[in-house]
Amino acid sequence: MIDFINAAAVVIALSAFGLSVVQARGVARDRRIAVRPQLTFRRNSGLKSFRLTLLNTGLGPAEIMSLSYSVNGEIQPFEKETDIAPMLKGCGVNGCKIETFVQMTPGDYLPAGGEMVLVELNDVEPFAGVDLYRTAYGRLNVHITYRSVYGDEFHSSAHVNRSSHEPLVKST
Repeated sequence: MIDFINAAAVVIALSAFGLSVVQARGVARDRRIAVRPQLTFRRNSGLKSFRLTLLNTGLGPAEIMSLSYSVNGEIQPFEKETDIAPMLKGCGVNGCKIETFVQMTPGDYLPAGGEMVLVELNDVEPFAGVDLYRTAYGRLNVHITYRSVYGDEFHSSAHVNRSSHEPLVKST
């Protein structure tokens, strides 16, 4: 009878140990999720204006590792303000008033709930024959790599057009 009680005690102790390990892993996973950033993009546009805003809708801050712009799938150099005009011309924009065009550097942070306007253009004039919604804005893309406070790395991209400027059409 004593052997049975000793065996039962060992089984209970091992079960309790196993459950504590499983729970500890769950707690560690929950901590990571509890501070995970989630970067998304919001697009606003009018007849001659465009704005792209970066939002952190997650629960923790995002450390920016890289932010780049591409036109027609090719990453564009952007080191100084004079690099913006050729980039926009590649998108079909003949001229505009550049209100904001942000280049974030590695190590910048966007807090949880924070937002930052990345691109804001006003008085946009496309080249003749260029449709801003279907063509010009569709050529510009934004790519961002960021990480959480735990070092988990994430990537997000915004295809600037992505049909978000046009009303939804229901099929019949």
